[in-house]
Amino acid sequence: MIHFHRARRFFLPTSLESFSRSHPELRNWSPDSPSDYCPRCGSSLPSEAHPPANQPCPHCPDKPYPFTRIIRLAPYNDLFRDLIHTYKYARHWSLAPFFSDRLAPRIPTPFDPRRFIITDIPLHPFRRMQRGFNQSQLIARNLAKVCNLTYKPLLKRTRHTPSQTALSPNQRLDNMRSAFKLARHRYDLTGYHILIVDDIKTTGSTLAAASRPLLKAGATLVTAAVITVADPHKQNFQTYLPKQDQSPQQKTVTPKA
Repeated sequence: MIHFHRARRFFLPTSLESFSRSHPELRNWSPDSPSDYCPRCGSSLPSEAHPPANQPCPHCPDKPYPFTRIIRLAPYNDLFRDLIHTYKYARHWSLAPFFSDRLAPRIPTPFDPRRFIITDIPLHPFRRMQRGFNQSQLIARNLAKVCNLTYKPLLKRTRHTPSQTALSPNQRLDNMRSAFKLARHRYDLTGYHILIVDDIKTTGSTLAAASRPLLKAGATLVTAAVITVADPHKQNFQTYLPKQDQSPQQKTVTPKA
């Protein structure tokens, strides 16, 4: 098992310093404020376009997500594309504390910490063997330690699903349909608040599919926490906004993974 405190001390500075040398903009970056995005879907919004409380924004899907709220660090742009790819595919797993330490202050304070569980989006065993680790699990485990909350791997994959990369929004939805189930049949989550951690949210189909078995098991509330949110329409979250509400933002790209 990875010891995150040692990872932070010995490996994280090297990984961050190396990445920062090629991406100096990371030194001036700070996590998004909740006012920068929609709390229901995570889409970037100018302040004047924010909907009333508990109302959908122009980017929200017609059918509400089963999770109640989403927390993010940034929109998916060039900087975060490279950072996520360095973490996932170059196997710089020591970057996990960088993400979790910045998510931690944004996690809601539990009314009852004994009934608050942090979990992650599981990988199929074949995909995990290929990658060597589950990027969401490392962030979730360390986030639980930082917040002094419980981590449990509540979910598992029911089947190996193709990569979402080249799929349309409707294909992503079909691809993720019934893709998750409880890791143990007897989990009783009645009255629990569950926080699901993933790296990227695009259409939300993965997080939605993962939320359903948790709610079916009795969870009162499911919140999603991600590193970054991508615009599935590749329009820098400007697709449905009136012209007067459009504002220049950092170039946003669609994730390749």
